[in-house]
Amino acid sequence: KSSGTGMIALEARVLDDDLVLSVSNPGKLSTPFSPGVGTKDAKQRLELIFGALGRFRLLQSSESTVLAEVVIPFRDYESAHC
Repeated sequence: KSSGTGMIALEARVLDDDLVLSVSNPGKLSTPFSPGVGTKDAKQRLELIFGALGRFRLLQSSESTVLAEVVIPFRDYESAHC
């Protein structure tokens, strides 16, 4: 956890056939990192909806920045899974 001010960056982009949603903010993950209930629930929900095509990751992207990223199918998901 960090105190003070910081900037939160939100990004949405299409990469190949996926929609990639990213949120980065100032902070540090605990060491060793152990995912909490929210992280586990997010991964499980994505897997239930999208199977192996949905992904979630939480990582320390720099010394002082944490990145959360969700990847979901963007193109042809419905036609491939109906």
